Amino acid sequence: MNKSSRILFIIVSVILIVFVFTTVRLISINRSLRNSLPYLLLNESIGGFELVNEQGEEATVRISEKPAFILVFSRPCSPCDQNIGLWNAFAEMFSEKMDFYGIVLGEPGAMGYLREKAKLVFPLYVPPDIKKFISTFRLRLPHSQTIIVSEKGKVAYLKPGELTQDDFSRIVEKCEKY
Repeated sequence: MNKSSRILFIIVSVILIVFVFTTVRLISINRSLRNSLPYLLLNESIGGFELVNEQGEEATVRISEKPAFILVFSRPCSPCDQNIGLWNAFAEMFSEKMDFYGIVLGEPGAMGYLREKAKLVFPLYVPPDIKKFISTFRLRLPHSQTIIVSEKGKVAYLKPGELTQDDFSRIVEKCEKY
């Protein structure tokens, strides 16, 4: 091996080592950033999770043939009251194509309020471990959160807080694709 070949080999080796080191570092930063982000990301996978329904029966939400419409409530609020009719309309329009989950966190009496006063029509659940659920979904309370999960278990739509008319249009668009 002549001198120029050796120098070329050393340069290529150094570049390769820097490339590998940089790639590993970027992967590490990406994982760290993903864990510190305030909300789920589009196309982020979410695993199954446990819930308890109004009758105290356990239910497991898993990837299925149907996408899932998940509405997370932390407490009764006026924007939620205003949106209940639209959420009920979604449930009626897309119940054949999607599974619906109303998930209630925190405030005692919120489930009764949503069922009795607000007249929410889809099933309501409580996670058995609320802290773990909040951490998994990176929720920022007290805001509600609307999540659509594809049949592959990936986040297809996410909107924390109050929904606008444009948000409802986007949700209908997403739901019609299924």
